[in-house]
Amino acid sequence: MIHPRDNGLFAYLQWKHDSRIAQHVLVKKYKKGAYIYAPPTRMNYICEIVSGAVKLGCFSDKEDVIHELLEPGEFFGNFRYLPGKPFAEHSRTIVASEVRLYEIDFFKDIVNRDPVTSDWFMATITSRWCKTECRLQEITSFEPRQRIRRLYQQLSRPVVDAYQQVYQLNELITFKEMADLTGTTRQLVAQELKTYSLNA
Repeated sequence: MIHPRDNGLFAYLQWKHDSRIAQHVLVKKYKKGAYIYAPPTRMNYICEIVSGAVKLGCFSDKEDVIHELLEPGEFFGNFRYLPGKPFAEHSRTIVASEVRLYEIDFFKDIVNRDPVTSDWFMATITSRWCKTECRLQEITSFEPRQRIRRLYQQLSRPVVDAYQQVYQLNELITFKEMADLTGTTRQLVAQELKTYSLNA
């Protein structure tokens, strides 16, 4: 048996011969720096990164603030489980990226009706919570320069874009974005990474 936790949701739906995927799931390529969605546009899809990388953020006083980086296999979008709450998040590609788009009603239907998919979805949400909690713990547990170095090292891994070009994720993130993710300033990130590269 194929399980979405091991093989991905789409492979699992194909294995189940779910005939609806042709009608309710599509794949789209986005250029580097393209918005997948941004307010006030209403997105009717749940997104899965197939290749590339995506940053999630919001606009605060007209300034772009990044709060998450996502890689292949991760899901994002407005799941619409918080009625009455405005969805202010935007998503933007870091490199050329291929994204699988699931119509939201179809996505919710398979999560609600299929126990295997429900279990996978709970594990996926829990994993995202854990990732966020770990980032918050880093911010509260380490001094600013340590946070910058640690995140830079954590992001020192390859990412393959939609055209099979390989990049280092930590080299794609701006000083401002690194500052957003570490709760520091762009100036401190620039100073620390300059020192770090001289000592490496």
